[in-house]
Amino acid sequence: MLLLAAALTLPACSVAPHRPPPVAQKKVPAVQPPPRPEPQVTIEPVDIHHPPQPVPLPSEPEVVGVPPEPSQPEAGSSESQSPVVVALLDQSRRMADQGELARASALIERALRIEPRNPRLWSRLARIRFEQQRYQQAEALARKSNRFAQGRSLLLAGNWQLIARVRGKLGDASGMAEARAQAARYQSN
Repeated sequence: MLLLAAALTLPACSVAPHRPPPVAQKKVPAVQPPPRPEPQVTIEPVDIHHPPQPVPLPSEPEVVGVPPEPSQPEAGSSESQSPVVVALLDQSRRMADQGELARASALIERALRIEPRNPRLWSRLARIRFEQQRYQQAEALARKSNRFAQGRSLLLAGNWQLIARVRGKLGDASGMAEARAQAARYQSN
C-alpha cells in the first residue's frame, strides 16, 4: 500500500518544464526601394532610302599619317605561332574593315587573353580605340605595346605615330612633337 500511495503522490511533486509564454509577432512592413523613373526613349524614324551622311570631324593639326601595321613581321620578331590568335587577328581586321569596331575589339581582347605579351595585338587594339575616338585609351594601349616591342622598330615607330595623332586630337602640340620625334628615332633604325 505504501508503494501505491508513493506512486500516487509522486506525479504531484514533479515540475513541468518551464516554457516562456508565446511572444506576439509584429508584422514589419517590407522596405520597398524608391521607384525608379522610367527611362525616356525617343525613337526617331529612319529613312532607309536616304541614309544619314557622316558628320565631318573638326580639323586637326597636320600629323604624319599613321602607317598601316606592317603586314610582314620584322626580322627576329616573335610573331604569334598560335593559329587561334592568327585567326582572331584576321577576323578582327575584317570586322574593322566593315566598320564593326566593337566586334573587332572584342576579337583582339580574346586574342590578348591567349597571348597577353603580344605587342602587335596591343597595337591593333590601340588603333581600334583611336578609330572609336577613345583617344586616351588608344595612347595607353600603344604605350603598352611599346613595352613588349623591344627591338621591333617598325612597330615602335607606328605606335609613336599613333600617339602623336592622339596628342594632336587632344590639342597637346608639345606632346605631339615629342611623339613625332620618338617615331622618327625608330624609323631611322
